[in-house]
Amino acid sequence: MKKIIFLTILTVFISACGQAHIFDEQAASVEHQKRYQSANVECDKVEYSDYLEERIRERLQKRQIPLGNDLLIRCKMDYEKGNQALRYFVGFGAGKGYTDIDVEIYNSQGEKITQFNVKAELVMGGFGGKSSEMLNNAARTIVQKVEPLIAK
Repeated sequence: MKKIIFLTILTVFISACGQAHIFDEQAASVEHQKRYQSANVECDKVEYSDYLEERIRERLQKRQIPLGNDLLIRCKMDYEKGNQALRYFVGFGAGKGYTDIDVEIYNSQGEKITQFNVKAELVMGGFGGKSSEMLNNAARTIVQKVEPLIAK
């Protein structure tokens, strides 16, 4: 029993504590409710934007969404990785990392289908947590919003 309790506490302590939330969503209009065959991503070039693009592409493929030109996911990202040492030694929000991503989705004709904002943060985790987990969570959230637009 002590082993189970210890392993549970250790797992919670080592795993990064991060969240991703969607804000300011504008629903797709009725004319854009059609299903698309593929999607791709393009982010403004800032620090870690290439990492976010790769995570989104991986998530699209994991969800069996082909990479293509039917939908374009455009991202504008504000990113602060925070301070891992402060998260580890102080905690309680010290050294918090965050990312704020404005997402717009366009069809192949360049018409905006929908837009939303994803905010992700990392406030603690084992050894201060890995800031890349914020972007992984954000990519997962973005693909969850794209998935209903894809025909399966």
